[in-house]
Amino acid sequence: MATADITDEDIKQVCEKLKECVVAAKGGGKLTAEEKTQLNNKACKKMVTDTGLPPKCSQGFDIAFSAVKKSKPGIVNLSKHDEVRDLLDRCAKEYATVQKGKDKKPVTDDEKREYKVKLCDAIKNATFNAQSKAEPTNKKASDATARLTDTKKYTGAHKERFDAEGKGKGAEGRTGQS
Repeated sequence: MATADITDEDIKQVCEKLKECVVAAKGGGKLTAEEKTQLNNKACKKMVTDTGLPPKCSQGFDIAFSAVKKSKPGIVNLSKHDEVRDLLDRCAKEYATVQKGKDKKPVTDDEKREYKVKLCDAIKNATFNAQSKAEPTNKKASDATARLTDTKKYTGAHKERFDAEGKGKGAEGRTGQS
């Protein structure tokens, strides 16, 4: 079963989506046209997470990314379609290997082509959103934290260790000192 390979038009569409991924990986800030064409490792990891690929692909994609970056250290130039095609080839092989699981048989050319098409489709259909860096992940303290830090609700020996304002009395608040 021979699967059709990706076309130049597919590569152009993938490059446009990867430019969106680069912008999203930078936090949605303003980038120059040249910076938008520079796919770095962070954007490559974002591609894996936002396309819904298995997380196990991330390490293999890192290796593929490192093998492809030619123009500048740490960068795959999205305006050079041969670099993008090479990256997709290597990533498709890693994707196929992950999907095959523990099967130690080498990936065939047909499987590699099939997973390259799947990878391209996943990239073209992905939505790359910039994550806000200003928004904290944990906005409010949990109820348990509130209960533990409110000294007015303490009872017994614990209550004696704090004054009316909730400040600790230190050593004077402890009983049974030697």
